Amino acid sequence: SISVEQTFDRDLTGISQLMPEISKLYQDLQARIERAGGANISGGFVKVKFSDFSQTTLSRSQVNINLSSYIQWIEQAAARDNKSIRLLGMGVQLSGESRQLSLF
Repeated sequence: SISVEQTFDRDLTGISQLMPEISKLYQDLQARIERAGGANISGGFVKVKFSDFSQTTLSRSQVNINLSSYIQWIEQAAARDNKSIRLLGMGVQLSGESRQLSLF
């Protein structure tokens, strides 16, 4: 898998506070995927850690993943507990097909 996450200085509440962070994480994730040489993606996932340090994850088997997918998944995961959010993470799952990445 390839993933990124961010712990926040302060707890965030509501999608309006989360949107800038979701967008930044998505851009960071896209950059990592590109550095991996266009990995074969088989699904995506999100991780939400709440202010009390409990956490939840959500994953979907889906090849066509975009920013809207992550926004929807984070909203669904955050709705599982009505608490402010301390950490967001997102990533992709890679298919069983792999190739050796160049080290140099």
